[in-house]
Amino acid sequence: MGKLKTRLILAIFSATFLVNSNAALLTFTDEASFMGALPGAANTLDFEGVAAGTTIADGATVDGITFNYNFDGVQMLVSDVFLTTSGTNFLGTDDADVFQAGDNFSLSFGPVNAIGMFFITADEMFDDDIVLSAGGGSVGLSVADAGADLGDEGIPFFLGIIDTENTFLGASISTLDNCGGCFLFNVDDISTAVVPLPGALWLFISGMLGLFTVRRKTV
Repeated sequence: MGKLKTRLILAIFSATFLVNSNAALLTFTDEASFMGALPGAANTLDFEGVAAGTTIADGATVDGITFNYNFDGVQMLVSDVFLTTSGTNFLGTDDADVFQAGDNFSLSFGPVNAIGMFFITADEMFDDDIVLSAGGGSVGLSVADAGADLGDEGIPFFLGIIDTENTFLGASISTLDNCGGCFLFNVDDISTAVVPLPGALWLFISGMLGLFTVRRKTV
């Protein structure tokens, strides 16, 4: 029975190693591809549950996501004055309802493997004007992957990251600095998700545990 237990532990370790060795940090500039890469539904903060006109102070938490920033007295604000990617509400600031280039901020939350969000702007943009970082990786805005005009000249850009091996507890958003607010933008639909171990690994582990249990009963 001791040898079987040892073999079981080695087999589980080997399977886990194989899964981890094939794991990768994936980046996305397209929401459909991001959502398609998730094994299940994401938790999405779309700001529809927060009344338009509500400010979100530095360090405040909304639906499990904590916002940290310092905009020299300007506060984050839930607004509905522009069209957005879902519903009517989006995240901007109390300075004309928009973020501007240089408004960098961070998010913190419980352990997740994936985060994605939309950035919406009516201004001319260039690659990497906005960068999302999480899980030891980053992805920058891609002009080639811009979404369709929402109807008021607002163009959505999606950025997402999935780490299939490790969870992370936060993300940061950095924008082009030192350009005097050369572009304005809003944020919407912040999605997070936990990526479970692949089903094949769980089936393998369950089968091995079952084999060990049967063998122990017959010894």
